[in-house]
Amino acid sequence: MINPQSSPSVITANIACFMAMLMWAVGFPSGEILLETWGAISLLSVRMLLAVGLLMVFWIVAEGMLTVLAAPGERGLTVGGIGFGFGAILLLVGQKMSDPVTPAIVAAMMPIAGVSIEVVLDKRKLHLQLLGGIVLAMVGGLL
Repeated sequence: MINPQSSPSVITANIACFMAMLMWAVGFPSGEILLETWGAISLLSVRMLLAVGLLMVFWIVAEGMLTVLAAPGERGLTVGGIGFGFGAILLLVGQKMSDPVTPAIVAAMMPIAGVSIEVVLDKRKLHLQLLGGIVLAMVGGLL
């Protein structure tokens, strides 16, 4: 049973997760249509600009401008450029060369890439729960 005091935050979090999944799922078929008239780099640039702009607005609203300005921007750009930049362009080029289903399957396996980045760059130790998450991501990708 949901605690009445935490109910709005639980509902808000679930709605946010639902909307994120909906946008993620719609991105691949719409990308397929847009790739007919747009170049892969142009489409990726617009997608990233919109995503980063929206996330920055949410971050500023949630934590304030001072927190955003104090964040380690260079590190964020490095991790974001490597982890998301290269991955996004490769997914879009792969979609252009195949169909929207293949990159969707690859994207479903991205949590493993995220864990790898954390282990390498943040020296995170692999614990049983983390390995369990990797296994679940692989099973989800197979389904």
